[in-house]
Amino acid sequence: MVRCLLGCVCLVLFCASPVWALNSWTLVKGDPKTSRVSVYHSFQEGVLLVAIENQGPFTCQPNRYLIFNAKTNQIRQIKASQLLFGPDFKSLVYLSVTQVGPAPAARLPRWEQEIRALSERTQASPALLEDTATIGGKTRCWQQPVLEDLEGNPKQKLEFLAANLCAEGWCNELQFEDADHLRLWAKLERGMVDLVRLNLTSGQVERIKQSKPFPYKAKNLEHAPRANLAASEKPNQQVNLAPGIRLILEQSKKAWVVKLLGPDQAPALAGQRLQEAQQAQGQGEFDLALLKAGLAHWLNAKDFDIRYFHLIALTQAGGTPFLDLEKDFAGAERKKACGRIHLDDAFKEAKQNKTFSVQFAKACP
Repeated sequence: MVRCLLGCVCLVLFCASPVWALNSWTLVKGDPKTSRVSVYHSFQEGVLLVAIENQGPFTCQPNRYLIFNAKTNQIRQIKASQLLFGPDFKSLVYLSVTQVGPAPAARLPRWEQEIRALSERTQASPALLEDTATIGGKTRCWQQPVLEDLEGNPKQKLEFLAANLCAEGWCNELQFEDADHLRLWAKLERGMVDLVRLNLTSGQVERIKQSKPFPYKAKNLEHAPRANLAASEKPNQQVNLAPGIRLILEQSKKAWVVKLLGPDQAPALAGQRLQEAQQAQGQGEFDLALLKAGLAHWLNAKDFDIRYFHLIALTQAGGTPFLDLEKDFAGAERKKACGRIHLDDAFKEAKQNKTFSVQFAKACP
């Protein structure tokens, strides 16, 4: 009876205060005025897709797509004009964006190199590139379809240009007919657009119809064969992403936030994600470094070096580290972290900002 009673008490305690509630990761957040969020998930595959699409004047900037695989604890970031998951949720196609700005004399060799590389990748002549370019401010941009699996491994080389059907925005009707066939608008000849069917196994491109460019009204496109959680009438939602992992979406007029809650700590895996974050940082991919650092922190919240690097990643991605400094460090650890920030060159640029200096003095007296 005592053993049963103790077991029941423990069960009640766990129900009242779930273990996963102690381990929260804010995957991404944004302002509805500048970005539109779409959220899709598959419990069977343990996969989450967050699509973050730019709002406002068109500048050729790609949209941002985040893919989290709960089975492997991997996070990917893809920057593209459009992305679509396959019907099996195991492959995806996206339209990569090549941007080329004005070509001043000092930058002309690099500009010519970028155009030459794009021409080789898409088998497009300079004349076709000129005809196909979308203009965003002072920037010209082109799209090329890419087919990959969830881990980013190429599944087929697609060496042609995708058409952009809108003059001031990203528009193309990507559509999977089935797991092996994809429809999209391509640019194969000057002055024309082509609706093509792509055999994803053989790479063969079949022209369905050809047309002169036509007026096209942009649509809110879907990105996966699942319901878009962000389009629900309920602004705030919680769903199971995978066993032990919960997905939270919060939406208001001022902000949207995507969070993950989970109990598992995986120190060895966290170390791998930290290395990936440091590699992304070294390549100047600060938003990806923050994603990887956040995942490492989520997998091992006890490691000082992971928590400290997360502060660096936050700062270099344009955020402020002091709320996390106060939340994640206390006592001797806070003093140690403050000492590092004071000397660390990673914060050198941020310290030139008056607001940062004031917040630093307050958090680290």
